[in-house]
Amino acid sequence: MIVGDRAETVWMSIEAFQRATGPKEMFRVPGASHVDLYDRPAAVGAAAEKLAEFFGKHL
Repeated sequence: MIVGDRAETVWMSIEAFQRATGPKEMFRVPGASHVDLYDRPAAVGAAAEKLAEFFGKHL
């Protein structure tokens, strides 16, 4: 799960992560809001790198 640490919905991500099973990891993008994860290049890049790392290990 990837979440901006300034997102108003962080609590929802934490709750969903706690309920998830199987391989899981939570990555908080420092200083990012929810919207930043869609259109701020630094936040998008950090999220994409983490996704590639996770998928490389688990797929």
